[in-house]
Amino acid sequence: MLSVQSPDAVGVLGGFEGGTVVKTRDGYHAFVTEMLRGWNTGSAFIKTRLADWVSPDGVHWHRVGTVFSSTGDQTGTDPRAALWAPMPVYNSSEQRWNLFYLAYRSKPNVPPAWYINYDGELVRALSHSTGHFHRWTIYENYWSATEKTALQPVCTVRQSL
Repeated sequence: MLSVQSPDAVGVLGGFEGGTVVKTRDGYHAFVTEMLRGWNTGSAFIKTRLADWVSPDGVHWHRVGTVFSSTGDQTGTDPRAALWAPMPVYNSSEQRWNLFYLAYRSKPNVPPAWYINYDGELVRALSHSTGHFHRWTIYENYWSATEKTALQPVCTVRQSL
């Protein structure tokens, strides 16, 4: 399916992880985590992108764009240092796509603890575009499980389709 040798996998050194494939009327969308550092760096799990890939047949894939990018910060202070497991879910009552994903802090490991990805939170991003098969152009992070300010925008990110 997808590999670091895929034509549009520029900058993807550590490969792809997790994600979800959604069937649309014109093919498939795969929302995946792209690892931007190689396995030999010791930090392949930190600098990541959540990306949207499309395919007309489920075999030949083209990268549409980046939905969100992590910072790759390794000080333990950034709650969005690493982003993982994008899962799009259509909410028919809102007529909008929701994108759920996990965000983690990161810092160097201190034995016996592993801190490469820790203190994770679930984040909900909401598409501004309405309609089941409408092109998704803007997402806003609306809440995380640990934030007390539910439904307050955290940031706005544009995705070009």
